[in-house]
Amino acid sequence: MKTTDNTEKSDPVEMNDLSVLEEKLVVEQGDSLPNVIRRRIANDILNERYSLGAKLDEKGLAEKYGVSRTPIREALRQLESACLVEIKPNKGAVVISPDKEYLQNLFETAAELESLCARFAAARMTMIERMHLQEIHKQAELAVENNDVEEYTIINRKFLSALVLGMHNPIMADVVKRCLVQTGPFRKKQFEIEGRLQASIKEHEQILEAIKDHDMAKAHKMMGAHVSEVFFAVLTHMNFIK
Repeated sequence: MKTTDNTEKSDPVEMNDLSVLEEKLVVEQGDSLPNVIRRRIANDILNERYSLGAKLDEKGLAEKYGVSRTPIREALRQLESACLVEIKPNKGAVVISPDKEYLQNLFETAAELESLCARFAAARMTMIERMHLQEIHKQAELAVENNDVEEYTIINRKFLSALVLGMHNPIMADVVKRCLVQTGPFRKKQFEIEGRLQASIKEHEQILEAIKDHDMAKAHKMMGAHVSEVFFAVLTHMNFIK
């Protein structure tokens, strides 16, 4: 295992093996330190551990997570793109709250992009890639059986990443990844709604079956329906829908 220290680094830390950092930060294969930190801070914001207008101090966050300021800055930039913080000149990052219109525009975009992603994956994924997607789904089913939201959330990211790779279109993959960063902070909150975890795995199964059958139209339709359900759950959780 590798651990970070407090020396400044010019690039985000990438780990090839499972790595445990201070404060139980974990960077998995294919992930990056700023992504992990961004998810932790986003979770704290959405759980109201930070009040609106609260300043997110780079130095304090770096000390909290046992890292340099470089991954903290990158994480805050990602949070700004997700409309959870605003970075003000000479003032740093402060917590803000996304409105319903922003979320609607965001998930509308996500639904279209991820539907295209599933469509192309259905046409282009290799047999090995489809088998890998099937294995990820089996892991997700086990997480649902154990009612393990944390594990399911991690596996859900792997499922989406496998679809992105399966498009075999690096330009579009970059666009989808940026959108996933923006929607990421909100996706986990959907599972606080009773029954959503079980519904999600069923939706994934429909997407998987369409991809295994090379059914581009069905994969597109099922993914669009899935993201719409995610959006509805997020709005419900954030009390935009009573």
